[in-house]
Amino acid sequence: MTVYIQTGENNRITDIITYPHEGYVEVEVTLPLPTGVLGGAYELRGGMIIYRPEWDENEKIAKLEAEIEELRNIVAELQSEPKL
Repeated sequence: MTVYIQTGENNRITDIITYPHEGYVEVEVTLPLPTGVLGGAYELRGGMIIYRPEWDENEKIAKLEAEIEELRNIVAELQSEPKL
C-alpha cells in the first residue's frame, strides 16, 4: 500500500496519510503498520519504518518503574535488618 509519511527531527515519523501532500514522503508499506507507529519511537530510514527503542517513552517509563521497585525492595530489606 502507498502511504505518505511526514517526518520531523532525526527522521522521526510524525504523521502518516494515504494521499499525497506537500512535505510528505511517498512510501510503499505492508499492512498492518506497527502498533504505535505515530507514538514517536519510529524512524523513516531508506523508505523503511524502523523502531527506535531509545525513543520509546513508554519503554523508558517501564524501565524506570522497574528500577524504582528494585530500590524500594533494597530499602525495605535494609530497614528490616537488625540495627547494631
